[in-house]
Amino acid sequence: MKRVIGVGSWRTGVPWAALALFGLAMGCGQTGGGGQCDGADSSGMCATIDSIIPTDTVTGFGDTSDVDAFPLLSGDCDGNGVADDPEPFGKHSALVTISANLLPDVTSPPAPEYVEFVGYDIDYIPSPDNLVPAPALTSQTFSDSWRVSANESVTRTLEFVTIQTKLEYQSNGGTALPATYTARYTLYGKTQFNQFIKLVGLATFQIGDFNLCP
Repeated sequence: MKRVIGVGSWRTGVPWAALALFGLAMGCGQTGGGGQCDGADSSGMCATIDSIIPTDTVTGFGDTSDVDAFPLLSGDCDGNGVADDPEPFGKHSALVTISANLLPDVTSPPAPEYVEFVGYDIDYIPSPDNLVPAPALTSQTFSDSWRVSANESVTRTLEFVTIQTKLEYQSNGGTALPATYTARYTLYGKTQFNQFIKLVGLATFQIGDFNLCP
């Protein structure tokens, strides 16, 4: 299992008295490697990606960053010569935890009571350290909607590596020898006051031929 911390966040940074007059005002800030919102303004909300945990939801093997792109063609997991027990094959998901914390001395109301996310992108970045050059993989865009209330966190099951991306890895010359990629998530949302929120988080994984036979 690999737990990978979010590396970016946007936060609101406008005094709430001003926000009452300028509903679309927006500020931004960066986070450190620990995924926490750095600095503080007089008031605001800090939304962060706290963790991204790749999860094999098809086989029930749980948290793992090993992504199998090559199902057993014989369909004979137990090796008895009868093709009646195929290797499980499907999409790989991720458990993504997002927090929305009010900055010190800020209360809600008048601060936003929630952040609502509306979708996300995933970009796949091959590692330069792969023994064999890994193929380019197409970025994916997903529509999804969920809400994170102030001073709370939500863990959401998001797409990670779809069947389509696995097949693209095959067709573009990906090898059975596992290749390492970084999945870069970009989450899009807005606060209760329609302030734009964009979060970025990274998770590494290996894709190739892994034995998922039970």
